[in-house]
Amino acid sequence: MKLSRRGKYALSALLDLVALQKKEELASAREIAKRQKIPLPFLEQLLLACKRHHLVESKRGPNGGYALARPASAISVFHVFSAVEERVVLVECLKRETSCLRMKSCLTRPLWEKMHRALFQILNETTLEDLCQQRSSI
Repeated sequence: MKLSRRGKYALSALLDLVALQKKEELASAREIAKRQKIPLPFLEQLLLACKRHHLVESKRGPNGGYALARPASAISVFHVFSAVEERVVLVECLKRETSCLRMKSCLTRPLWEKMHRALFQILNETTLEDLCQQRSSI
């Protein structure tokens, strides 16, 4: 499985907002892009997708910017990925059953399904707060 830049960049951007959440500050897309080394137009697309999924909120104007829409403990990594990725799957056949001609006779499909469930569980159970706490304990 290979995660796209969309998922990795969105996760980095939202983690950037976690520290500001404690100070109740907003961050401009330009500031986030600079700190996280993400191209600004790409980041703006990701933040818009995150806003549509109620992960971030924004305020316009000179003192405007972005903030998390919920506590970091209420936003899972899966929430972030599902906001910006088409679908998080390990192999194509789990995405579309018509993508594999050997669907009924495939001996490896149960393994891919088991791995997908484990991945989904990890992504769903890991929150932005968890990632920040792990980082601070290193």
